[in-house]
Amino acid sequence: DWLAITSSGGGSISLVSYAGERGRLSAVVRGTASIPGDKNIHGLAVAPDARFVAYTSIDDPGGVRVVAAPGPGDGHELEVVSVLVNPHAPQKPKGVRFSPDGRFLVIAYGGNVSRSRRRLKSAFVEVHAYDMATGSIGEFVSRSPESLHMAAGEAVAFFPDGSAIVVTDQVDDTAQVVEFDRATGRLGDVTQRFGWAAGGLTFAHGCAVSPDQRWIAVTNYGDASIRFFASNRRAVV
Repeated sequence: DWLAITSSGGGSISLVSYAGERGRLSAVVRGTASIPGDKNIHGLAVAPDARFVAYTSIDDPGGVRVVAAPGPGDGHELEVVSVLVNPHAPQKPKGVRFSPDGRFLVIAYGGNVSRSRRRLKSAFVEVHAYDMATGSIGEFVSRSPESLHMAAGEAVAFFPDGSAIVVTDQVDDTAQVVEFDRATGRLGDVTQRFGWAAGGLTFAHGCAVSPDQRWIAVTNYGDASIRFFASNRRAVV
C-alpha cells in the first residue's frame, strides 16, 4: 500500500501512500529518510516481507543504507538500521536487490558516467548476506565471475525463482543474465547477453524480469526507450 521513491538530486528517500484502486499516488508521505552527506540517492529495493527498504548513495564514498518501513500513521522519519560504507571507491554502488527469499542482498557497482563515455574501471556485482529479522547487511558472500565483462554496472534484478540475476551496463550498452545459487548466494556463469547495436540498447539503465520469467525489460537512458528481450530461462510454474 505504499511506494518507495529515491531522489537523485535531493538526497532523500520517501515512502508515499498508494491508491491501488485507480493506480494513483496520494499526497500523503508516510516516511522519509535523509542522511547527512547523502546528496545523490540512486538504487532502491523493498525487502520481500516489506519490513525494510534498501537504497544506494553514489556520493563520496557512497554506500548502501537499510531503513525500516513506516509504521501506522504518516510522516515518520525512517529509522536507518544498517549501513554498508562503499569499500570500492571510486566505483559506486548503483543497483541493489534482495533475493526473493530475503537471505541475500545483491549490489551492482560501477563508475558514474556521462555521455562522453569516458573509459572506466571494470565493474562488478557483489553479494552480501542479509538478516531479515533485523534488516542488517551481513558479510560478503561472492563476486561476479570474470565472464561478466562490465564497464559500468547500473541496475540489477532477480528472476522471480531466485535462480539468476540480470544486470545492466551503461557504457557497453548491454544486459547480462548471471546464474545465482539460491542456497549459497554465489554468482555463477553468464548465460545470456543482450544489447550492442543489434539489441538497440543505449546507456542501458533500469531492468526487470516478468513474473513468468519469459521477458526481460531494460530502460534506456540514451534514447528514452524501454526494450523487451526474450529470456531463455524456464518459466515459473
